[in-house]
Amino acid sequence: VLCIFLKFGIRLLIKILLQEDGAKVSIPSAESISFMIELVREKYPALDGVWCVLDGLKVPIERPGDYRTQNAYYNGWLHGHYIGCIFVFAPTGLVVAASVNNPGSWHDSFIAENSGTYNKLEDAFLLTGGICVVDAAFSLKRCPFLIKSGKEPTANSAEQIIVRDAQATSLRQSAEWGMRGLQGSFPRLKEKITYSDDVTDRRLFLSLIPMLYNFRTTFVGLNQIRSHFFPAFELHGDYVLDLLL
Repeated sequence: VLCIFLKFGIRLLIKILLQEDGAKVSIPSAESISFMIELVREKYPALDGVWCVLDGLKVPIERPGDYRTQNAYYNGWLHGHYIGCIFVFAPTGLVVAASVNNPGSWHDSFIAENSGTYNKLEDAFLLTGGICVVDAAFSLKRCPFLIKSGKEPTANSAEQIIVRDAQATSLRQSAEWGMRGLQGSFPRLKEKITYSDDVTDRRLFLSLIPMLYNFRTTFVGLNQIRSHFFPAFELHGDYVLDLLL
């Protein structure tokens, strides 16, 4: 009986949070993106046009019973079975795009392409000029809306490019703060998830986590990404709250 009501509770909570603007996982309006571009520019002047960061997360899962499914969830780099997820974090601290419950063997860049996350970021780029900072796991091929962090400068690199890459690496720390916020608030992500042939419950559970994370960020605060940009938030006052809600 308890398991049935837990499943019902998850579905009910998702239905409620989908109606709450402060919890939704969605690309902001053009006005909000332009505002976030200014927030980033105040902290990182060389990152003109940047408004978000993208990172991947591997969630451990029990080893499936059959060989084919094992192969789909096995990640050779991490030497274990995982579920692949990606999250896009904005300077407001919110998750504005996400893809969860993907096979662990999939590369983060393939998840972003297959889930339509690249398309969402490209649409935002075409509308506002907004750019996303990523790490080495993501592709820059045919993606002018991405800046890759962590690149080593070459001998003939222009000073402007060196400064931009250094600031992109610094900004990408925001993604690590976001991931730590997700995993710290929901320690269940660090434990192996029970494997089941019915993926619906797992998909709903993983979809609920960024929504609860956004709800807490909007109405409670205590978010390191937002704290990093706090001086800019304080300057703009209630306008920021209007954008969040």
